[in-house]
Amino acid sequence: MIKDSIGKYLSGDNGKLILANEGNGQDLVGILFGMLPISELSELKNKVFDADFVSIMKDADLVQSVDALFENNLNLSETSKKTFLHRNTLLYRLDKIKKLTGFDLKNFSDAMSFKLLMLIYYRFN
Repeated sequence: MIKDSIGKYLSGDNGKLILANEGNGQDLVGILFGMLPISELSELKNKVFDADFVSIMKDADLVQSVDALFENNLNLSETSKKTFLHRNTLLYRLDKIKKLTGFDLKNFSDAMSFKLLMLIYYRFN
């Protein structure tokens, strides 16, 4: 399977695809970003990262909640249990992100787009 092959290539024999902020920081997305000219990523950064997005990325509680949500495969119940957050607190944080960015992190497509933006942001900061 391609996931197994990529996983072995990126992280050894365990076959686990890792995100840029985990482990050694080398993942498929990181490799793909590495192939793009820095000027294109920089242009994207300048066009996309408004004050609201930057404020989210500087809020440790929001970032930790989003990271935990991804670690738990967008499962709200598991995320709230593992982070010891009340489910409503987690929903409030996700709603705050939605109001500021328009991304509904309970929606897979929006969540993936937001995660990619986070990875680009981390690359420049």
